[in-house]
Amino acid sequence: MNVKIDISNVRLSTKRLLLRMWQESDLDDFYEYAKVEGVGEMAGWPHHQDKEETRKILKRFIKDKKTFALVYKDKVIGSLGIEEANETLLKDLKIDKAVEIGFVLSKDYWGKGLMAEAAKEVIRYLFCEVRLEAIVCSYFVSNKQSQRVQNKCGFKYYKSYQMKTRAGTLEDTNVQLLTYEDWLEDLLDKWLGVLRIKNNWDVKLELVKDPDFKKTGDIRIDVEDKKAIVLLNVLDPKDDNLEETICHELLHLKLYPLDQFAENMIKANYEEGSKAQNTLYYEFYQDLEITVEELTKCFIKEFGDSKTLSFKRTGLKKSFEELYEGLDDLR
Repeated sequence: MNVKIDISNVRLSTKRLLLRMWQESDLDDFYEYAKVEGVGEMAGWPHHQDKEETRKILKRFIKDKKTFALVYKDKVIGSLGIEEANETLLKDLKIDKAVEIGFVLSKDYWGKGLMAEAAKEVIRYLFCEVRLEAIVCSYFVSNKQSQRVQNKCGFKYYKSYQMKTRAGTLEDTNVQLLTYEDWLEDLLDKWLGVLRIKNNWDVKLELVKDPDFKKTGDIRIDVEDKKAIVLLNVLDPKDDNLEETICHELLHLKLYPLDQFAENMIKANYEEGSKAQNTLYYEFYQDLEITVEELTKCFIKEFGDSKTLSFKRTGLKKSFEELYEGLDDLR
């Protein structure tokens, strides 16, 4: 089953880019890169012959509401479109919710990592906010740049075929696939490396579909065997950036020796079950959680595929006014 996409109110940000709906004022920027021979041809369409041709396509982008404009330093330098995936392909893969993405970048900005940066943020959006099961992306065998971008994003080869393009050519084409599960596994592997955990612990990912599991993430730790399981709620996650969740849970593992040291010190110096001991436990774990959350934000901002911090849980909290409603009469 294909998913209806509407990006009218969606604005995504990366370290260097803004991704937003196209606007009529983008015409000159669009034509500037679309008229260059070799740019559109890499994606299967002939370069634009005049600005009127560009204007018609720009109007379609605005009407269809499924193509992002890539803005770099206040200039539109490319596009990333979200299209329906091939229904036969989805049936073969037994996937219900998927889309296909395609992208074009101005020749002036090739080789700077900008397209992979944009694609990774759109992938996060599609998996965490639209809640897709898979994303399809294709490239012409001759288009090594597109292949590199897709490989950086974690796409894996699925099949090959010949495509007849709008430019009138017949192109050998590779279809690639990125599933939700593979994306999460890749993120786990990445953060095991970033946090230098990989050589000390065996860690696996477990996707939880139990409606009674209310947290977005958790971790189980076996100190004796140096094993851990990162649990992720894929049924109803409260975060809209699961990379942040994975980093958060792995930081708990990284700081586990500190956790155990503090717990042993409290046990050694306070009577079991006493008010003082319970208070210290509470204060320590509150401070530990705050520290882990602050470290997570720092790591995501520096090393995250997506720099977007999750505010989904924050949006579920009561406002200050709601918390103190009714207290006016007491003052």
